[in-house]
Amino acid sequence: MAGGVSSSVEYGAWRRSLQEQQTQKETHATPKQVARVDTIRVEIDEVFGSGRPIEGCLEELVRYPVRLVLQQVLEDEVSTWLGRRWSSRRDGGREGQRNGHRDLTIKTTAGPVESKRPTLRNTVEKFASTLLGKRRRQVGSVGSVGDLGLGARSI
Repeated sequence: MAGGVSSSVEYGAWRRSLQEQQTQKETHATPKQVARVDTIRVEIDEVFGSGRPIEGCLEELVRYPVRLVLQQVLEDEVSTWLGRRWSSRRDGGREGQRNGHRDLTIKTTAGPVESKRPTLRNTVEKFASTLLGKRRRQVGSVGSVGDLGLGARSI
């Protein structure tokens, strides 16, 4: 952007946009959709804005980056598999639609990480995550993305 606008200004605009969407969600019957990754970012902001000392919420804060990466990878897998982003109509690609999310708990060495697994409906083929498969619920070490089955180019 011209004039060297800082990323904090962009972040502030993004944050206000999310807050407006959440306000609209509370006041309208048909709210705009907010991506799961953006919801996690809002939760991180709430932890920092809670006034609690960092030492008291450090364990919780360590899990948020893992949640962000995990959620983004799961959403991208579904988008790639369907051949379209989550807010797009079918124009080629596979048949089927997104149908919300299911709760997902992954056991890590840093403790359990809560996330949401995208669900699909009206698909001819069954979708199985390459990251988690159908039944995987545990990863070895949070410190290595290789433990999540990802290479450096996957992220």
